[in-house]
Amino acid sequence: MPFSEGGFLVIVTFPNRPGGTVAPRRRDHRRGRTGTYSTRTVELERAAALVADRRGGIVWRAEPGMGKSATLDRVVDHLLSRPTTQELVVVRLRSGSVKQQGAAVTSIVTQVQQATGIDAPAWMCSVETLVREGTDPGGVVVALADYLGAVQDDTTVVLVADDLDLVDPTCIDVLLGLVGRRTRGLVLLGTISGTRDVPGLTYPIEVRDVPALGWGDALDLLWNEVGVACAPHVAARLVDALGGNAAAVSQVAQVLTGDQLAGWSALPEPLPVTSAARGAVGPLDDLGAADRGILLVAALASVRRTDVLLAACGITGDDLLTRPCARHLDLTASRFAFVDPRVRAVVHSDASLSERSAAHHALARVHAATGERDAATWHAALATIQTDPALGAPLVALAARMFRDGDADGAYDVAREAASHCSGPDLESAIELVVRAALHAGYVVDAAGWGRGGMRSHEDGVLGRGIGAFLTAVTLTDGQVPDEVLDKAERRAAGDPDQVAGVVVGAARAATLHAERGDGTAAREALALAERLADALGDGFTDRLGAVLEETRVVCEVFGVTTSSPRAVPPGTVRRTGTRAAMAIRAAQAGNLASASAALASALSELAPLSDGAGRVLGDCVAATPLEEAQLWVAKVLVDVWSGQLATARQDLAEAAYRLPVGMPFAGLGVALARRLDVLVTGSVGRLASALEETMPGQPGLPLRHAALEDRALLAIFDDEPAQAATLLELSDGRELPHDARLLPLPADDEVAVWCRAGRPDAAARAAARARARAAALPGEMRVAAEARLDVLLAEPGSVLAAAERGAMVSRSLASAFERARTELVVGRALVGLGDELGGGGHLFSALELFREAGASAWSDVVLADLAAVDGRGSGGDAPQGGTAEPASGVTVLELADRLRTRWAGVLTDRELDVALLVVEGASNREVAETLFVSVRTVEVHLGRVFRKLGVRSRLELTVLAHRGGPGSGD
Repeated sequence: MPFSEGGFLVIVTFPNRPGGTVAPRRRDHRRGRTGTYSTRTVELERAAALVADRRGGIVWRAEPGMGKSATLDRVVDHLLSRPTTQELVVVRLRSGSVKQQGAAVTSIVTQVQQATGIDAPAWMCSVETLVREGTDPGGVVVALADYLGAVQDDTTVVLVADDLDLVDPTCIDVLLGLVGRRTRGLVLLGTISGTRDVPGLTYPIEVRDVPALGWGDALDLLWNEVGVACAPHVAARLVDALGGNAAAVSQVAQVLTGDQLAGWSALPEPLPVTSAARGAVGPLDDLGAADRGILLVAALASVRRTDVLLAACGITGDDLLTRPCARHLDLTASRFAFVDPRVRAVVHSDASLSERSAAHHALARVHAATGERDAATWHAALATIQTDPALGAPLVALAARMFRDGDADGAYDVAREAASHCSGPDLESAIELVVRAALHAGYVVDAAGWGRGGMRSHEDGVLGRGIGAFLTAVTLTDGQVPDEVLDKAERRAAGDPDQVAGVVVGAARAATLHAERGDGTAAREALALAERLADALGDGFTDRLGAVLEETRVVCEVFGVTTSSPRAVPPGTVRRTGTRAAMAIRAAQAGNLASASAALASALSELAPLSDGAGRVLGDCVAATPLEEAQLWVAKVLVDVWSGQLATARQDLAEAAYRLPVGMPFAGLGVALARRLDVLVTGSVGRLASALEETMPGQPGLPLRHAALEDRALLAIFDDEPAQAATLLELSDGRELPHDARLLPLPADDEVAVWCRAGRPDAAARAAARARARAAALPGEMRVAAEARLDVLLAEPGSVLAAAERGAMVSRSLASAFERARTELVVGRALVGLGDELGGGGHLFSALELFREAGASAWSDVVLADLAAVDGRGSGGDAPQGGTAEPASGVTVLELADRLRTRWAGVLTDRELDVALLVVEGASNREVAETLFVSVRTVEVHLGRVFRKLGVRSRLELTVLAHRGGPGSGD
């Protein structure tokens, strides 16, 4: 039982005794909130290794706010939750609670004595003795080491000291002396501030810096501790801008609005400065007015060139290098950057409006002198607090160029500034650019707000020219396509070619939005309007309109909305990013998965990311906007999922989600993919997928509702609730269906298969027609595999074996590991149902290996449950319906291991046998390494030798060899 004394908390765990184990956390399918901070997993493992060795220490160091105390807490939780053969006595020092010299040492002795029942010498429990003049700390160390040596061999004392630098000197001397002697059974885990030091922290005490907060860590922090949902790409920006400081991220998140955290509105630039950020940066008191002025110019500069900085400040390079402010700047290759981005925010926040205006004036003067008009115009606009009509048109032109170059964020900033200086047609152009740039940056609430405001003030112009982006923004925020806005725009645009062209774009966007959301009828009507107006334009029809209509037709076809004969696109017309994404999906639907994936990979490789160091205004690189790049990535992930590459697809989607608004394209397809991949790979919905779902604008549309029901069905399957799963799949097909269109399918399970597992052949027969219709609409190999599985599942009793044999042949022809695994599973279950446990077991082991190859760990667990049921049958127990088997002779897993050890003993070494047996049981290389306490690389080496000695080429062949005998088996 835990107890506290003298500022310590003692927790004693006794393995293999009643009450000594830690109950497993129940998995929450709705939220992935039980994980630890991903960037700190290494720290947990290093501490566990230290405790296993039972000697040494680790002290973590960090700046204020980095979460060193939280890291220490997680380390202790990890140690107490791990299965171990040791008895642990965890003694936690509460910083500042033990004021008297030596009291901490006596408290340690007293509590270890109480926890272990082994008496210590009385003088060790006396504070007066410890601090009495003449007492040698070295003698105390020797005596205390002898006492700990008398503690049971399997007991380890883990001393947890947060803020070790604040502990009294006597305690520090004794603790460091004990650890320095590598006293067996004593481990020190502590923290110190990054601004302080503790003498004597030498080997075997390792001083480690607490890792900065990772992007995924920030999502956990904000949801679990702050209670706010944050888009992954916003969390990444906060972490990067705030140096990974947990306290600063938390405080800034509480200042921002919900729309900003969700990514629907732009973040303030720079971010608000909070107490945690100031504390991490430290005082800037040593900087005089001149140095602060230099840093302010650096903070405001749109181009990070050193020559611009020096000219604007009127100093030389040598002068800059000798100034105190130089330590805050990284001066490399004629460019500069802040060493700590938080210093930039602090300097900006501390400057007055007049100081910032003066800095902008200086920058504008330098750029004007060097002929850099765009940068000069930008800084001149920011230097003035009054409207200057002369700046309006140049700013609009600059924003347009930036948008064409893919810098949607920069274009949004410049266009907003332009709108404050413009009037008349220039103002209409500025507002149109604001709406388009905001949408493509992901700021849908900003885009919708500016669009509505522009229409109220300048209705005729903005309603036509910016209607496409405005319709998209409103659809995303409200969850419904505002067709009435399109009707109004058509009436007002009559006779004005520019306005009609804008309505063509708007109608085309409306068609795409309807098709993505499963409304084929409305999509055809909108596309017909776009084509009719385009025909009426005559010579006013441009290549840009042709490209827009081409994209619309391709997207509509992807979602099953047939269109009229396409208008020819002029040769040399650059295809839009959305067109390339949709064309790749269409190719994948036709079965050309490899070419579709290659086309998307090529499109992504052609994108040149904007350089953070180059500044916003004058970047020469060409890049897709965040929304356009997100379209490509979502399409790429979808195609890879259809190809069965689940683990790769999940990783790619995660990396994209931390940079881009992946929840926006294709009616939230990125959200559905994130959820489905989490469910298939881990058996639960993780924090990243949950964050995407919680921060998706608008209400979930039909595609997401349909996918959510399938997700719930899969989770029910993994919880061995087949009847519930079948009911959910039936609901998804009966209620959440598109109207005269189709949804993009994601891997779920066959409703017929689930009804069969539930023991309901009648329901399976009723679902047959729906299942075959759904299978016929699947792309490429998914269709072939689904139809083969249905043939096996729906075969008459006398035809099951023949159907299973055909299914096995189909499986061998599939390229997708995931589809092969699903087919092998159905075939294996069918054969076991016929009593062929040897043949069925082989197919089940094939399914297990293939699911692991695809990364579908949750499905692997399902197969392992089948194998366990067969094990029970082989041992004389009852196997559940649909259970699969190992060899027909009734050999259990343990019996098989014994036989293999005898069979292969003359061929393999003992370690190679250990590796081979674990692999045959289905363990991954990492799981084998953890079981044998070796590295993954060592496992790979041993496994390669096993393959060579037994004449096999893969884990699958090794498993089949183990269960069937053959060359190298010894039989």
